Amino acid sequence: MKGKILIGLNHEICSTTLCEYLNNRSPNLKIDRLPTGTDIIPVLNQKNYDLLILGMCSSGFKGLEMVRRLRREKVSIPILGYSIYPEQLYGLRLIKAGLNAFISADNNIDEFCSALRKLLDGGRYLTPKQTDTMARIALEDTAFSGLESLSEREFEVLILIAEGKTMNEIGTELSISGHTASSYRSRILKKLSLNNNIELALFAFRNGLV
Repeated sequence: MKGKILIGLNHEICSTTLCEYLNNRSPNLKIDRLPTGTDIIPVLNQKNYDLLILGMCSSGFKGLEMVRRLRREKVSIPILGYSIYPEQLYGLRLIKAGLNAFISADNNIDEFCSALRKLLDGGRYLTPKQTDTMARIALEDTAFSGLESLSEREFEVLILIAEGKTMNEIGTELSISGHTASSYRSRILKKLSLNNNIELALFAFRNGLV
């Protein structure tokens, strides 16, 4: 593999380990690491990178806003997202927002390198699980079709309910009122044909969302 890569992961140890691994595996790669807490936009504007590896550690789906911000700021290089969160639905939503590939910590290093190679060659990359999810949506699998119908805000509220947060806590995290959070909850229940928070939590667990 050849190219100039910027690594912007959330943890210094992970960033250092990945940098060392890629340097050993592909000496032709030129790799820079973004210091934790550094604004990524000015760094991308200063140098001509071929690819960005971006860490997504935030709950409440804040990673989605980061991807949208990068694309709004005319960051046009391929972006490979990496996270500990489940890939099937987080990945597809992030890819729709602007990622070129999304790899979860559940994937092995070979999958990661396959995605990296594909992006450096100018393509996009979907993991087998993401491809399976797209097929299930296309075939109108009830669970996945229902999830796909949720707005981004509804999806955020679903995850936070599954994590056991109250409406007021959800409102605080998402900068909305508890009443508004309850309204989103009602819409989610209707779209997914569920009855209460326990069923919502079970649904999220069974579909690998938490």
